[in-house]
Amino acid sequence: SVDRVVDPTAVASGYSLVAADTKKVQNFLKQNGFEESKISVSAISNNDYYENYGQNQVRKVQVMQRVTVESADIDKIETASQGTLALVQQGVKFNPGSPEYLISTLPDLRISLTGKAVEDARKRAEAIAESSGQRVGKMKSASSGVVQVMAPNSTDVSDYGQYDTSTKEKDVFVSVRTTFLL
Repeated sequence: SVDRVVDPTAVASGYSLVAADTKKVQNFLKQNGFEESKISVSAISNNDYYENYGQNQVRKVQVMQRVTVESADIDKIETASQGTLALVQQGVKFNPGSPEYLISTLPDLRISLTGKAVEDARKRAEAIAESSGQRVGKMKSASSGVVQVMAPNSTDVSDYGQYDTSTKEKDVFVSVRTTFLL
C-alpha cells in the first residue's frame, strides 16, 4: 500500500502524491515482469490520523491506496517483494505486505482428500468393530467437514476451518463424519 499523511487543508495534494507513488509501484511491478492485467489498484481513500495524543493532539489526514499483484510464479513474487527498497529510494512512501501463498488446486484437492478421509474412517470403524467382535457393513451416511490448510507441522485448527497463507508449503486436512452399519 501507498500512503501519505497530510494536513486537512492539503488533502488534494495528498491524493496527487499517492497517485504518483502508485504509478511508480505499478511501473516497478511491470519492470519485474508482471503483466498489467495481474496488477490491481484500489480506489484512493482517506482516514483521519492523529499525532501527539493528549493536549497537543494534531489532526492529519492519511491518504492511501492499495496495489495488489497475483501470479503463480512464486519466485517472481518473492524477488519483487524483496526488491521494494528501490521504491523507497525513489521517495515512495510504500508499505509492502508479505506475500500470501494460496493453493490454486484446492477444489480438486478437497475432493481427493474427502475420498481418502472416508477410506480412513472405514479403517478406523473396522478397527473399533473388530475389537468388539463385530464387522462393519455399508455406510449409512457421510458428510464433509471443514478444510484445514495449515503451515507444516502446525496444530492450529479451527471449528470453522483454517487457511494459512504465510507459508509456501502446506498441510491440508479434510474432516468427514461417517456412520456405518454393523
